[in-house]
Amino acid sequence: MSIKTIEGALTISNARFCIVVTRWNSFVVDSLEAGAIDTLRRHGVSEADITIVRLPGAFEMPLVLEKIAQKGEYDAIVALGAVIRGATPHFDHVATAVSRGIAEVSLSSGVPVINGVLTTDTLDFIDHRRDDMPPRVPSASYAQEWERSEGGSIWFKWQF
Repeated sequence: MSIKTIEGALTISNARFCIVVTRWNSFVVDSLEAGAIDTLRRHGVSEADITIVRLPGAFEMPLVLEKIAQKGEYDAIVALGAVIRGATPHFDHVATAVSRGIAEVSLSSGVPVINGVLTTDTLDFIDHRRDDMPPRVPSASYAQEWERSEGGSIWFKWQF
């Protein structure tokens, strides 16, 4: 008897994506956005099937994601942002609310919401994620991990 394996395909066609991007910490988020668009294109998604929605910051993201998911226009939503720890507990509140909100929207709507919101203690972590890539380009390891893990969630939506 062989083991049955179910996994996502790396070629995506006839799917619509919404990338929700925060303006806050744009020096980080711009490269995440570029990486998400590049990854979708490399896997067969046409530009006509990608919509970008910009919002002020990460704290507003769960509500915006919920409204987008409720419209039923997208097969998956990619949430991108960066919350960087400062000197106050603000980071803890925002990071927790955003992470929980993203998960709740995905679970309640049935639309895969990919959590690409970085929550970091320092800028050093962000620099580490970028490796030695040029500015505005995410690290190869981040893009490869997204392809392996998150790209499959769209496929799983159709299979179960």
